[in-house]
Amino acid sequence: AGQQTTAAPEPAPTADGNLYILRNKQGNNCVLLNVRMDLNITYLKNDGKNDTRSLLLPDNNTVVVTGSCDPKDQQHMNLSFTPDGGKKDVSIRMNFMEKDQEQYVGDIIIDYDLSDEAIFEDSNLTEPQRANVSGEFFKVSKSNQYLCKSNSSQEVGDFVKMITSELRLQAFRNDTSEDFSGD
Repeated sequence: AGQQTTAAPEPAPTADGNLYILRNKQGNNCVLLNVRMDLNITYLKNDGKNDTRSLLLPDNNTVVVTGSCDPKDQQHMNLSFTPDGGKKDVSIRMNFMEKDQEQYVGDIIIDYDLSDEAIFEDSNLTEPQRANVSGEFFKVSKSNQYLCKSNSSQEVGDFVKMITSELRLQAFRNDTSEDFSGD
C-alpha cells in the first residue's frame, strides 16, 4: 500500500541493432549477437515509491565484450557498459548451452549498482544488485542462428525486464566471418 509503479515505455523497433562479437584466443568469432536492447530496472525510492529506469545497451564501440568460448558445450558472453549519464558499469551475461543437437541461452544474469545516483536517483538501496533467470531461451538447432526482429521481453528476476528487438544470435562458431550462418 502506498507504493506506486511507473511503467517504462516499451522501445520502438529500430532498423537494425548493434553487432557484438566474442572472439576466442585465436581471434576467431565464437558468438555473434546483433541486438537492440533496453533494460527496464525498477527500484524503490526513499519516499517508498517505485521508479523504473530504462537503460539502452549502447553501440558496440562503448561496450566491453568478454567471455569464454570453451568448453565446447558451454560458452558465455558478458557485455559491460556505463549507462548514458551514469558512473557505474552494468553487465549482461548470457550463458550459452549446447545439448542434444540444440543451442540456447541457459542463463541471463544482469548486474547493476543502485548506488549510481545519476541513474537511480534517491534509491532506497545503495548497493550492487544481481538479477538472473534460467531456462532455455532463444533455442535453435545446432549450427543455426536465432532471429527475432520484433520486440520481445523477458523478465530477469523480479525487478528487471530485458526488451530486445532486431535480435540475431549465433554461438559455438569458430571462424572469422561476421555473417550469420544461413545468410
